[in-house]
Amino acid sequence: MPFLPTKTILISAALFITTASTEAQVKGLLVGKENLCEEFSTNLNRMGVETLRLDTPQEFSQQPLDNMSFVVFCNPMTTQPLKLDAAQSQKLASFLQAGGHGYMEYTVPDSAAFPLWKFDEQTTTGRFETLAVMEDNLLSTTLMKDDLLEEHNSRVLEKVVPPTEARNLIQYGLNVGTYRIDHEIKERPTFVTVTVDLTKEYPLRTVEQTFGSGERNYTADLAKVSIAGNDKNFKIFAEVQKKDFADGIRAEFDMKGTTARYIRIYSEKTKMEPSQDFFGVNGIRVFDTNGNEVSRGQTYDIQQLDYMPQTIGNGILTNGTPNWSWKENKAHLYTTNPVRVFNQKIWDGLLEWQCGKGKLYYATTPFSVFRKQNYRLTSRWEALLRGLSLAMLPDAEKPAAAEKLIDCQVYTEPRRWNLPDTPMKLHIVTSKDAIVTPTGEGLAFSAPEQIEPGHFVCEFTPTNGEYNIGAKATVRSNSITKETSLTICSRNDFYRRALDRNMQWFLKSGIMPKTDASQGVFSTIEVGALYAGKAEDLMNPFRADCQAMTGKAFWIYGDLTQNKEWYERAERLAKFVQKFQYTDPEKASFGGYKWLLESSPAIYPQDDNNRNSEFLAWLYDRTGNTDYLRTALRCVEFGRDISREDWSLGMWVIGDITHLNKVGRTAMRADRSFTNVTLWSMYRHHYGYRSTGNPQYLDAIRTLARVYAPVSMHPDKDNIINPEMHWGLMSERANALALAYLDKDDPLREKIKTYHEKKELNVLNRPDVKKYGSIPAKGDIDPNTYKWLFVNDSTIHTRAGEPLTDQLYTTSLEGLARWEAYKACPTTVTQAAMEFNLDYLVRIQMENTDERLDGCWLRSFDAQNWEYYGTRYDPNYGAYHAYSGWMNSIISQTLGMYLLDENPFTQYHKGTHEQGMKTLDKVRHERMPDYMKQTNLLSGIELTANIAPDLGSKNTNTITDGFIEGLFDDNKSAGWSISPTTTMTIITLTGKLNAPVQNCIAASIRSGGLHRDCTLNSAELWTGKSLDSMKLVKSFACDEIAGIDNYSFDPIKLQPYIQLRLVKYTPDEKPARLYIGEIRLTAWKGENQ
Repeated sequence: MPFLPTKTILISAALFITTASTEAQVKGLLVGKENLCEEFSTNLNRMGVETLRLDTPQEFSQQPLDNMSFVVFCNPMTTQPLKLDAAQSQKLASFLQAGGHGYMEYTVPDSAAFPLWKFDEQTTTGRFETLAVMEDNLLSTTLMKDDLLEEHNSRVLEKVVPPTEARNLIQYGLNVGTYRIDHEIKERPTFVTVTVDLTKEYPLRTVEQTFGSGERNYTADLAKVSIAGNDKNFKIFAEVQKKDFADGIRAEFDMKGTTARYIRIYSEKTKMEPSQDFFGVNGIRVFDTNGNEVSRGQTYDIQQLDYMPQTIGNGILTNGTPNWSWKENKAHLYTTNPVRVFNQKIWDGLLEWQCGKGKLYYATTPFSVFRKQNYRLTSRWEALLRGLSLAMLPDAEKPAAAEKLIDCQVYTEPRRWNLPDTPMKLHIVTSKDAIVTPTGEGLAFSAPEQIEPGHFVCEFTPTNGEYNIGAKATVRSNSITKETSLTICSRNDFYRRALDRNMQWFLKSGIMPKTDASQGVFSTIEVGALYAGKAEDLMNPFRADCQAMTGKAFWIYGDLTQNKEWYERAERLAKFVQKFQYTDPEKASFGGYKWLLESSPAIYPQDDNNRNSEFLAWLYDRTGNTDYLRTALRCVEFGRDISREDWSLGMWVIGDITHLNKVGRTAMRADRSFTNVTLWSMYRHHYGYRSTGNPQYLDAIRTLARVYAPVSMHPDKDNIINPEMHWGLMSERANALALAYLDKDDPLREKIKTYHEKKELNVLNRPDVKKYGSIPAKGDIDPNTYKWLFVNDSTIHTRAGEPLTDQLYTTSLEGLARWEAYKACPTTVTQAAMEFNLDYLVRIQMENTDERLDGCWLRSFDAQNWEYYGTRYDPNYGAYHAYSGWMNSIISQTLGMYLLDENPFTQYHKGTHEQGMKTLDKVRHERMPDYMKQTNLLSGIELTANIAPDLGSKNTNTITDGFIEGLFDDNKSAGWSISPTTTMTIITLTGKLNAPVQNCIAASIRSGGLHRDCTLNSAELWTGKSLDSMKLVKSFACDEIAGIDNYSFDPIKLQPYIQLRLVKYTPDEKPARLYIGEIRLTAWKGENQ
């Protein structure tokens, strides 16, 4: 077929202009290199205006201005601005005074010629700041007030002071919003709300709350108390400012005998120090008119910002001690939000100044570099430069000139590529008065139909080949022709082209310090940082998981090309990954990987560590090199050792490695700093099983699927789970793992298959997906995350429905997940979803003349404007970052597996299960995992309840049978109906151990059956030689968001008889339920007597 070379570049649609024939005279002077002046030159030429271009200000000095209407200075974005000497400055000033028009950008003239201005050569980089338009129809264009212009890390003259009469047309600011300033978003202080239930109404004397956790700088700025009776109808009662706090730390409210049952205290704090500042929330004391402390031991809800409230019974805020230090872990301590001013002027951007009879437009940054430096949105920058070009003309000439500036856009549907002999549409967007003519050699078009004013559509059916397709738009005697490129070929051919281009990007972009990968791969490059500023704020540019994901892509490409250089690159990156691992078997950190090569010892056991080890285990399968597998399995066993009883995790990151090594792995099971991500818990066991065939790993995958799949598919799941537990739901990729590893005749597998296919069909049939090619932005930006804007991980969008797709967290990972789902369950639906995803990705691959960008994918793509665009909120993983690992290599892995038809669940080539199990045995002998040295003291122990369970299994034997329960309606948990007439229910479970125990070190309690309303509030462990000699040995605050509570403690001695006292609060006096799943008491094997 007539297929052109692989590398084709499309900067923008080709442009051809024809205007009415008039004899033009030189009207204006353009000063600057040809590439910088091109936008002005093109626009002015379209208006029939002739220009003369000079390279330098020195040439400007010699050029007569007698017949000139305007002078334009276009400058590159360098670290220093262009400077005009005294003579050049005076010449320009005199020209303007006489009635000429001028435009200067990033230029510092001599101050004597412009005495009303204060010019300064000092520049800065606008890394997060963007430009905002300050008036409607700016310069007679479609630009409107509050429209945003993205100018990637532009250099700006920050200290220019214009005359007071100068008009501010565009300004820099820390602007929030995607396409326009979003005035509804304002930074908020950190606030905490505590609601105490006194259980009945009391006449009150005083309410007080202490703040600061022992540090005066951590004290609230203000506190408000609201009260309610039994009806819970709250009303604000009083407010106290920090200056009026007793002893500077305590808000005291005189309640004047007012009767109330519920006390709600709202407090807030503003960040005082830029680097570190906290908010300590301490004890609440409520006294009735008789002086009794009626709040002592009462249940309270505590809520930070708008997060889900946490209910705590007899907690640290109502235990009667007002001011525990945060160092004793007996206070609620929060980080405070930085206070920044959004959407306000920081620097001038574009100024308009009447200078005598003339007019000057002054830009503090170079606008003319917008194409070269990929400023966005392109259409807005084009409009701005058209407006500035038009502004150079005398007012009398503007109307006629403006008529010649016909705007026209052309695009195909689908864009960029399609399969042969498939009907397509050509869209032409121009003036509603235009006559449009489609163009394309060898193509037959239907007559253009105007589907809405100025929007024309015609149909065509292309065969194999490369096409330049376009349209000519004519309005009266003026016309313009725009073109776009289109490739028609097989899916395999275009996928291969995309993969080839991305691999070339890895070699040419600078993402690798050395192209042989011997020095690793950087995490990212960023569009703005190619010209100014830095790409990210991370302490080190080498992330372990980026090496791993890139290495896997390189090996797959080696399989495809049979080029051994790609295998060599992959193995160099594998060895680089191994450098990140903790390798001292005497320490608990053994097997984990550092996040960064230097400066950050943190272990991310869920996603990053799994990506590292999956690559190494996968590479073992290809090479038979057990050194790779040993490294991988060390991490698998590390992850299992810090997992809870269902093999899930309760933390996202282990930041303090010294603490980990001090307390050990068992203690980490009690970490509840983050919810479990079920995918990664399954994934750890997936690659471990693939390389070893270990049945324990397979059982863990199936357990996780059985526990979390039913709630993930439940139609009412949003009302069942705590909102913060949404990460624990099964993702598309987790579904793929379940489909791959559940028995074919398992009813759960069929349910997951049906659910997954229905979900995929819903996506494919969505109108917005059909329109854009992928799901647009979901949900408005969370107010709780405002504090992270421009600081840390943030979204690329602002409001739901914005036509932006996320190649870092969404489309790339969905493409891989859909490939895995297709191979796990090959149906027409899973195939269609997978190919639809990959089709979109190959269509949006970057095409650019800059080889540092050509062939890559960036994080945020605007599917409506069809270019990379998004917010500046995220400093490290932003809209214009091309991430090596999470983005580019994942897409290329998937394209490569598609072309090779590789099954990700099959062990390939040289690795064997037999050798894998031998390697696992060696790893366990390096450091025996804690879980293999421990025993569950309650295993098989019969427990007797004071109240017989009437729900679920209706049997307490299920609490100690070793079976890990999932959703409450699986009827595997013991359940109790709670009477609405009581506010507190205590269930006692009594049993007898096989023998006394000296070293019980941990406990785990599953409650709620994953239902947020059915969990425990607290529990106590009692023991004794007999039932009438029981003593309390341990108390537990059961507050894990999914009801999966784990506790680690110094060894305690247990007598033969034990009793668990389980407490459930029902302050609303409504019918309630309590479900209890597996309870375990853990001890070291062989040390029990």
